[in-house]
Amino acid sequence: MADSSFDVVSEYDRQEMVNAVDQAQREIGNRYDFKGTDSKLELNDKELELDADSDYKLTAMLDILKSKMVKRQVDLKVLDPQKPEAAAKGRVRQKVLLRAGVADELCGRPGQRDVCRCARLGDRPEVASAGAFPSATSRAGSLATFPTT
Repeated sequence: MADSSFDVVSEYDRQEMVNAVDQAQREIGNRYDFKGTDSKLELNDKELELDADSDYKLTAMLDILKSKMVKRQVDLKVLDPQKPEAAAKGRVRQKVLLRAGVADELCGRPGQRDVCRCARLGDRPEVASAGAFPSATSRAGSLATFPTT
């Protein structure tokens, strides 16, 4: 068997992310429950920083951002929210890391293992011929054939 290398690339569209954050900032500025508050949503190179008066507003800001990301077709798996932390004057701050690529530790999770294994084998399930899918039980990477109708 020939040795081959592979790279798993899972990038997000940075411009669409910028647009989603801008739309979320505008909606936060216009919403009635955010009037008079100094809630901030900032996009840095590899993270988002949310700053709000309370946990409720922090959660609402994250939900607004997620809805804008879905409308702009940015995958929500890009977001890696960290624990909210207390800030000065009773405010709450939360960092949300932006994932780019597939980390090795994600390949060990049960839901992600098959994706990484398929990438290592060079198989792409959405392109696989009808009736041929990677076997979930096979470690050798052979293709199992299922009957088609």
